[in-house]
Amino acid sequence: MLENLYDKQLEDWGQSCALNRVFCKGKEESEMNQFSINLFRTLPPSSNPTGAEFDPEEDEPTLEAAWPHLQLVYEFFLRFLECADFQPNVAKKYVDQKFVMSLLELFDSEDPRERDFLKTILHRIYGKFLGLRAYIRRQINNIFYRFIYETEHHNGIAELLEILGSIINGFALPLKEEHKMFLIRVLLPLHKVKSLSVYHPQLAYCVVQFLEKDSSLTEPVAERALYYWNNEYIMSLISDNAARILPIMFPALYKNSKSHWNKTIHGLIYNALKLFMEMNQKLFDDCTQQYKAEKQKEKFKLKEREEIWQKIEHLAQHNPQFNTYVEPPAASSVLSMETETPTAEGVSAEDIQLLKKAVETEAVQ
Repeated sequence: MLENLYDKQLEDWGQSCALNRVFCKGKEESEMNQFSINLFRTLPPSSNPTGAEFDPEEDEPTLEAAWPHLQLVYEFFLRFLECADFQPNVAKKYVDQKFVMSLLELFDSEDPRERDFLKTILHRIYGKFLGLRAYIRRQINNIFYRFIYETEHHNGIAELLEILGSIINGFALPLKEEHKMFLIRVLLPLHKVKSLSVYHPQLAYCVVQFLEKDSSLTEPVAERALYYWNNEYIMSLISDNAARILPIMFPALYKNSKSHWNKTIHGLIYNALKLFMEMNQKLFDDCTQQYKAEKQKEKFKLKEREEIWQKIEHLAQHNPQFNTYVEPPAASSVLSMETETPTAEGVSAEDIQLLKKAVETEAVQ
């Protein structure tokens, strides 16, 4: 009953905004005060399991008791930002660093519905208020730093990474040093937190965005990834799932142990292989034999392919027209065949050479 009433009020307000634009014009201060008073609050202590103990697929999140009221406020706020007459130059007096900081603090809410609204709102603010972009990135970094090195608990890491995924996608090339440092100092260390599974898809997307924009970053990413073999927690997970992980990792590790040019990465790869061997000698030997067998199959297929091409070439040589294509006629004859005007004006020597190459290519095919 109450939700239906809120929906009706929201619909009436939307029509009023569309027709009269009274919401966006000249009322920024009162509206921003209204949002601040209703939204910004001290969050209660966490009641959910933390870290690796929390399973988002099985554990029910704690829902906000005041959500019917908060939902209405969030809806108003979002439509305020998206209103056609919204003027960032006027609203920036109220949507300032303090406002953004208060908004970011709410990302630790245990209610996923609230975090979803916050994600959309912060993304809109990032897009409309250019002067706040660097500040928003810096404050998100600070949240990550506290999460990685101090608390290891925050409910909104996945949502913040999702926002950053869109931001990284819009980074101009070449990448700034600040952005590269964000990858090295923030995104890569996020892999060592015990609750990695909660936000891993969003984190992987961010890292891939960086690698697609600048392939030179693959080296530090590979190096930092190999350093995780020194992490006891990571190694305990690998040990528990060695039968599944080793067959996947072994081909890349073995190949790069033979061919990678970087000495640091080369040493880290040997260290990883050594740990694998000590972890399960039999499995390591099986993977080695399987890898060599696969390589032999590849060599056999390549040889088979070469033999097939040789047979095709042999058959082509017995074709009556083979010599015609392999040794094309004089330039004048070729032109005569195509145009019947061997002395046609406008045909240069370069055109004749291109035509000869085309005939030779056709013969090879």
